[in-house]
Amino acid sequence: MNSEEPVVSPETEAVTAMPVKPELPQPIRKKRYRWPKVILAIFLGLLVFSTVYATLLYRKVRDNVIVAGGGDSHNLLSYSNNSTTTEAAEAAALKQPGDGRVNILLLGIGGINDGVAHDGTDLTDSIQLLSLDTVNKKVSTTSIPRDFLVNIPGYGLNKINATYEYGNMTKANSGGQAIRAMVGKILGVNISNFIVIDFTAAQEAVDTVGGVDIDVPTSLYDPEYPCADQIHYCPFSISAGEHHMDGAVALEYMRTRHDDSDFARSARQQAILSALKAKALTLGTLSSPAKITSLIGILGSHIKTDLTTTQLIQLAEFYQSVPSGNTTNNVLSTDANQGLIIPAQNQYAGDVEEPVGGLTAYAPIQAWFAQNNPDPFTVKEAATVTVVGGAHATTAEVTAFIKELNAYGFTATLGTEVPQVSVTKTELFATGTTKPVSSNYLSYLTGATPEAGTPLNSGSNFEIVYVPSAVE
Repeated sequence: MNSEEPVVSPETEAVTAMPVKPELPQPIRKKRYRWPKVILAIFLGLLVFSTVYATLLYRKVRDNVIVAGGGDSHNLLSYSNNSTTTEAAEAAALKQPGDGRVNILLLGIGGINDGVAHDGTDLTDSIQLLSLDTVNKKVSTTSIPRDFLVNIPGYGLNKINATYEYGNMTKANSGGQAIRAMVGKILGVNISNFIVIDFTAAQEAVDTVGGVDIDVPTSLYDPEYPCADQIHYCPFSISAGEHHMDGAVALEYMRTRHDDSDFARSARQQAILSALKAKALTLGTLSSPAKITSLIGILGSHIKTDLTTTQLIQLAEFYQSVPSGNTTNNVLSTDANQGLIIPAQNQYAGDVEEPVGGLTAYAPIQAWFAQNNPDPFTVKEAATVTVVGGAHATTAEVTAFIKELNAYGFTATLGTEVPQVSVTKTELFATGTTKPVSSNYLSYLTGATPEAGTPLNSGSNFEIVYVPSAVE
């Protein structure tokens, strides 16, 4: 970020290592009422505030937002806003695929409302990565399942939604950095910042825009919906058809899950999300200083972030510049067609999901994310790459590597040259064309330093003799 000091900065040291806890984590109870994905809608409501209200935004957020430090020190949207350096100079400094995008982690927790703690107060049961392509004015969101099994440093295997809570247990206000690092590892990208919002913000944000209109596809009845005291049950039911929902009903509709499935609940959350965005944009909410003040006030008292006020304003200005239709949503799921994660069982965490290839086999997930969120500088350079096998690399291994390169935005093909079995370590060659981002990214992906020359005579911008790490 920049040199601006956060208004409230509890502790800004990043998480390094969590102390080892002697006992194993307790099983997570199955009865969990999950945070709705309306967090995105709330956050987008913040982003679309016009520059006219920038001063108001600054004052309200300055006074109310808890800034839990640790963000990177850079101009958040430098690729589109930085006038002191050229795009080429910025691009040349990028090292890892995806660095050409700005990634912000959006987290939803139950929190505390009127002195009552929601079940799973600090479990991040909504985990979404907001990825901004500031060059082409595009926005995407990627949802990570709350039950994804991970190895939390110092605590062992557990669901990813416990990472934030354990981080805060280890050191005050360190939860955001802990889960930011975890999601970044899974998706293979750098995540610059995080935002945490609780239940109250969701409910009151819907009320602030005057409620939302939802077409309920099928009737629902949940006999185990929790009452406000989080002890007793207050059954929830709703009939199929058109409904105008206030904040309380919208929250119930998004949280209920016992009558169908988590997948159906996700669809309900997306419906509320879309309706809230549409209502805020079409009914004058964003042109009403009173309503804007109210919405910011709600967010301010129920939000934690390591973004500075200046960066929040940058986001507002950027999002207003994004054309309609330039937003996409992706969900990491157990869909067989996606083929990335599968249902599993864990002794302590219960029902979970894990990568198809095993606990830390994240490479396919990272390639999927990269394909859905192409790096704008990689796309702009449009580098071509020819790959052949070295050492004892099989055709299947080389083909899989080519598929990975294509997912990252390169145009990679299999070379016709005889595999160079004498090469025992991956080699990367650049043909002389200036494509700095592609060169940096390929070096990161291969672990090889670019060399000048065209030993394969392929005519491509880059040539790779690929040796899988297992046989180096």
